[in-house]
Amino acid sequence: MKKLIIVLMVLFAAQNIFAQSGWFVQYRNDSLSEFTKIVFPDSVNGYAFRPGGLFKTTNSGINWVRHDFINNNFSTAEFLNKYKGLSVGSNIASLIRTSDGGLSWDSIYTFPNTIRFIKFKDSNTVFVCCNESIYKSSNGGNSWNLVLNAFYVGSKNHSIIFTDSLVGYMASPSEIFIPFSTYQTIVYKTIDGGNSWSNISYLSNIYFSQMKFINENTGFASTLYSGILKTTNSGVNWFPIYYNSQQFNFIEIVQYNKIYIPGFASPDGGINWYAQNLNTINPIYFKSAQFINNNTGFIVGGGPNMSNHFAFIFKTTDGGGITGITYINSNVSDHFSLSQNYPNPFNPSTVILYQLSVAGFTTLKVFDLLGKEVAMLVNQKQNAGSYAVDFNSSEFNLPSGIYFYTLNAGEFKETKKMILIK
Repeated sequence: MKKLIIVLMVLFAAQNIFAQSGWFVQYRNDSLSEFTKIVFPDSVNGYAFRPGGLFKTTNSGINWVRHDFINNNFSTAEFLNKYKGLSVGSNIASLIRTSDGGLSWDSIYTFPNTIRFIKFKDSNTVFVCCNESIYKSSNGGNSWNLVLNAFYVGSKNHSIIFTDSLVGYMASPSEIFIPFSTYQTIVYKTIDGGNSWSNISYLSNIYFSQMKFINENTGFASTLYSGILKTTNSGVNWFPIYYNSQQFNFIEIVQYNKIYIPGFASPDGGINWYAQNLNTINPIYFKSAQFINNNTGFIVGGGPNMSNHFAFIFKTTDGGGITGITYINSNVSDHFSLSQNYPNPFNPSTVILYQLSVAGFTTLKVFDLLGKEVAMLVNQKQNAGSYAVDFNSSEFNLPSGIYFYTLNAGEFKETKKMILIK
């Protein structure tokens, strides 16, 4: 049955956004319930969900249009493309589907428990995590098979991420109340495309709010009250890279090295962190984030506001303030180093990291295969510490090929090779 659209109106057109830096409030409403999820299936079309409705953009978030579906829960959602998406209906165990870009929704299946997470692996393969189980569909959601039934009662959030067509990871956090309240997270892995899952890690007193992998070996997780964790051995072991006792509801990774959590960011894969201005809003109210390119991203959320609620959309057009060369750590390094750029090969942008043990005049130059200088990235005195440089080859009109970048800092000099493929 199709749901009734109660309200349809243009909410706003953000103006002069490119003149603003860092994160800024693009939209706020102190009478609407909070946004819980933001989804961009491509760089142009996006959806911000809240109980009873969604906001839609068809121009990369410049304008948003409000669509109210008062009977739908919309607690989580996933889109395969700008037309086809899945979410949660009036029954919190009811899966609903749209085929027209969110303009109408139909109920297609009811699960035994509350739907917590939806993941499209491809156009046919979909996974749904419920309180105590994970289901797989091989026909776009028309029928479902139980593939894992091992979650603890009290599970609230799940994350599923695939690093290739066969290998995937799933986190199942839960809060146990008997005999007393405690947290735990189990990490599962599949090597057959999600048909079977193996328990590879158990973390006591840790609650994953979101988990993401950048390749089969390396992953990151945001937590409630335990900061950010990282794995380098396919999820078997996890270690802290940033401790903070706040509640972090999401983790967003852009171009491998840039990591965002509510109120904080790292430009170098979690080595160093710095605070970001979120207009004094408590990070607990930031619920979901997504970047549509290296610089443009959105955060949605909200919460109680006295007797009412409030909802907001934050936006950045400069990576949240991480642009160009950023001095990110006042701790003195005990050595000089130049890291391999990532990604490599790249198109058109890559990130170069380096460390300085003492202050001094520093240059970072790019040369072509014949030794001709094609770009000057750094040419100034810098303090000791860690640095990250964004190199955008399109700014220098460089063709595909092999290039070299050289760091000169006092008596230290090192060169590494990188490959541009267009």
